[in-house]
Amino acid sequence: MKTALVLNRAGGSLARLDPNRIAGDIVDRLGAAGHDLDRFVVVSAAAGALAGTGVALGVLPLGTLNLFACSLGMPIDYDKALDALASSAAREVDLGEVNGMSFVNHVSLGLHPRVIRLRERSGYSSRAGKLAADVKAWLRAVRRPGPLDISARTAGRSMHRRVSLAVVANNRFGEGLGHLPHSDHPSAGRLALYLSGSLTRGDLLRMSGAALLGQWQANPRLEMVTADEIEVRVRSRRVIASVDGELVRLDQPMRFRSRRGVLKVMAPTGRPDDTASA
Repeated sequence: MKTALVLNRAGGSLARLDPNRIAGDIVDRLGAAGHDLDRFVVVSAAAGALAGTGVALGVLPLGTLNLFACSLGMPIDYDKALDALASSAAREVDLGEVNGMSFVNHVSLGLHPRVIRLRERSGYSSRAGKLAADVKAWLRAVRRPGPLDISARTAGRSMHRRVSLAVVANNRFGEGLGHLPHSDHPSAGRLALYLSGSLTRGDLLRMSGAALLGQWQANPRLEMVTADEIEVRVRSRRVIASVDGELVRLDQPMRFRSRRGVLKVMAPTGRPDDTASA
């Protein structure tokens, strides 16, 4: 099977390793398992580039949180993940899109982009350092969350809210103790809009604590709406968003859509039917 593999040189784990050695290891082990490497891509936007091409994308957990790899059911341990990838099967999953830009996990506005800016200013040199910087930045950000006036519209609903955080996810996040913000059903074909009206430090800390416990749908301080397409406007001259963890300036209105089944990926077999959670 022809497969495209992606290494992000800025990935949290890969940044400390030799990308060329890792690349050679992947080529050797996947080749021994019978895979024909059609191409080897070293870009962060590979998912969008491969959408609709029929070329399969293999994802290894070499970042910090590895949310997309988790969504595909890949083991977090590198050696186990490589073995799983070698014996995996091709399947089709969704991509989210905002103003023509693809995303695999989520786009956030408000508090989260601010946390990223504060974290990047602090500097770090390891995965543990990045996580620690995230915590410090979050604690600083919740002191003055800087609320957003946001309007959102779906096919059947219009809403206006004053929020500290807005997230549009490529399929809704899974639930469970310690569950990271990623979907367990990457082929459900639905966007999920999460809004947090928490504007005080105490409420934000309680909202964050519930999220750390894996409470997304059950979080009393998060409002959730699902739809195929969502239009979002923010009362602000500039919109700085986090798109899969990267800070990006977006034009308004922000038009989101789910591109169902456009990305072929290599993933472990035996996962449940995603359409059950659509």
